[in-house]
Amino acid sequence: MPIILSGICLIILSGMVCLFIRGAKVSLRFGCAGLILGSVAGIIPALNVLLTGNTISLKIPWQVPYGSFYIELDGLSALFLILVLLLCSAAAVYGCGYMLSYKERRLGIPTFFFNLLAASMAMVVMARNSILFLAA
Repeated sequence: MPIILSGICLIILSGMVCLFIRGAKVSLRFGCAGLILGSVAGIIPALNVLLTGNTISLKIPWQVPYGSFYIELDGLSALFLILVLLLCSAAAVYGCGYMLSYKERRLGIPTFFFNLLAASMAMVVMARNSILFLAA
């Protein structure tokens, strides 16, 4: 589970770094690379869960009422996590080429929000708490 969470954090952090990069081409490529690396970090444990049938979970006490930070990866959520991360990676590669026609604009903001969307979709699949699900 720590590998999946570090992959999600990598996706978010690479998007945040793109907010401060001035060049449109560099910003897009950095965000795309961060999303792909984070997706690979999430897909590998998900494939392991899918092939072995094991369940991995993480439950941490949280100060939010009615729950804790509880995520779990079983067979069904592993399948959907793989699909989400693969499709987001493919969309990032396509979007990187597509958005280069808008070089005169700052493209760090759309890159940040796309990476945030990909990370939140991955968290929605793994959330086992209603508050965490709604926050993601």
